[in-house]
Amino acid sequence: MYLQQNLCSLSEIVIPGEFYHEIAAQILLVSLRQARRNQHFCILSRSDQDCILRHVWSELFLLHAAYWPIDVSALIRRTNNTDHIRENGAKAATSSVITNSTSRLLRRSLELCQNLQLDAVELSLMETLILCRKGKIKGI
Repeated sequence: MYLQQNLCSLSEIVIPGEFYHEIAAQILLVSLRQARRNQHFCILSRSDQDCILRHVWSELFLLHAAYWPIDVSALIRRTNNTDHIRENGAKAATSSVITNSTSRLLRRSLELCQNLQLDAVELSLMETLILCRKGKIKGI
């Protein structure tokens, strides 16, 4: 009985907003590091790489978030639920507000990436396509 009560309360644990930001920062950092190590992308000059990454970082972020070991969709859903609770007078767990429509869009985007069921090689190839597709950046 005691264990059952504790298990039920685990879903109600308040996670500090810094946790969500830290996970997002880790995903972004890994995305950028992986891009810089990409065998086709690393042949470009550093300034060209920087220019491309400024335009495609969000796509790389979504791709890596979809295959992150932690279920990012659940974190987004939880953040959205916490914001709903905050609006009803309870303690806030995050300092930022994700609207319902943004939350749905993010979760749907992650779901579409996950549905591809990419292995490590395919993930690397998808990353290469994002980084090196023609017409994304003019002048490069």
